[in-house]
Amino acid sequence: MVPLLSAEYISPTYDNIARVLWALETKDLYDDKAVDGYLQIAECHLFQKFYSNEFRWKKIREGTRDYLEKYKSKFPRRFEYVQPISLDRYDFSLKGFPIMPEQQFVGATRLQFSANAQGATKCPDVVLLNFSGYPSGAVLNLKTPFNLSFVRVPEVLAKEYLKMVEDIAVKPSEGRPAFIRFRIRVDQFLNEENLLQGNFANFSGALEKIEVFADRELLLPLYTQSFD
Repeated sequence: MVPLLSAEYISPTYDNIARVLWALETKDLYDDKAVDGYLQIAECHLFQKFYSNEFRWKKIREGTRDYLEKYKSKFPRRFEYVQPISLDRYDFSLKGFPIMPEQQFVGATRLQFSANAQGATKCPDVVLLNFSGYPSGAVLNLKTPFNLSFVRVPEVLAKEYLKMVEDIAVKPSEGRPAFIRFRIRVDQFLNEENLLQGNFANFSGALEKIEVFADRELLLPLYTQSFD
């Protein structure tokens, strides 16, 4: 069985989204399909190997039921994810970079923080279909709208950033690449929504922190903002 995750913020993978649904009491421990669906996502190799043997599978299911009953309340409800953005030219008067207009966050109340491919599992060589009641993606609904159109960066740090991106062949109209790491908290399950990309779980919760980085590896921070 997968050990409990100790990191404060975890990745919104398919199996972690499945776990948060259990943490929020949206699943019934005595629903065999719900337990089987969890195993199909979180323990895909076990599912692939033993599901065809009813007697072996019954033991695995009961062991998983006991595990979920004992640990579901401890499953993490905080996630982090990274989204690329593009920055416009440096504004010397405001000391920072505007975000390119089409990528600005203006009164945003919905953040899509997970969009896993339907049928994909954490086992690279296993694709399983017909998950029972487990949406592949997730959206966080915010009570307080989120706004971010400008990234304040001191001139010294801005020079270092521009030196990093000098060798990247980008058109001026496309802006310079940067990356936002969102750190969020999920508080409540609202409903499921069928979108073009698949079934999504709608959650309510809070945006706790954002960090803008110069690089995909998240080594050079440009800006940080925490929220109450």
